Amino acid sequence: MNQHISNFTYRFRPEQPKAESAYLSIAANARRPYFSKGEPLNVVVWNTYKGKRERYYDVLAEHGSNADLILLQEFRHDPLLESAHGSLFAERDAGLAISFYTRPSQSSPTGVCTVSSVRSTDTQLVLSRYFEPVTRTPKMAICTCYPIDCDDCAPEQTLLVFNSHGINFRLRKPFLDQMHQ
Repeated sequence: MNQHISNFTYRFRPEQPKAESAYLSIAANARRPYFSKGEPLNVVVWNTYKGKRERYYDVLAEHGSNADLILLQEFRHDPLLESAHGSLFAERDAGLAISFYTRPSQSSPTGVCTVSSVRSTDTQLVLSRYFEPVTRTPKMAICTCYPIDCDDCAPEQTLLVFNSHGINFRLRKPFLDQMHQ
């Protein structure tokens, strides 16, 4: 009974990572060296609702099978879901910006995850000053840069991808402020 109460309470006040440990590399399997300038990108954006919907990984894997970029919000990296992630991360890199842990002992990190068929050259995390209303955990964003292949591009020219789990159900000012951050 005490364990059940403890787990229930933890859901409302989850543990947050230290700033230096807020990033987790989940997969490093990208085989493409760059995105080609002028070629359209297949991008999938998905709020996974922490993996709580039945069969959603099957649907996500189907929609994301040919995606160049997959931007996931409320993504939960859990050992119980590891087998479902396999096809999603095949021949791709994946990085998770951790907002909080859904289980004690820093297991099952949750946050925003960017999955790409090209290896990123730089990754930056943005921790919002705004919090989830129930859990009081900060909103998180991850910015990744990817190389672009083109004849007239400078070597430092990259594709910047911004993946954010924004506060979109509140007043307009907090949302805009978070985007400007």
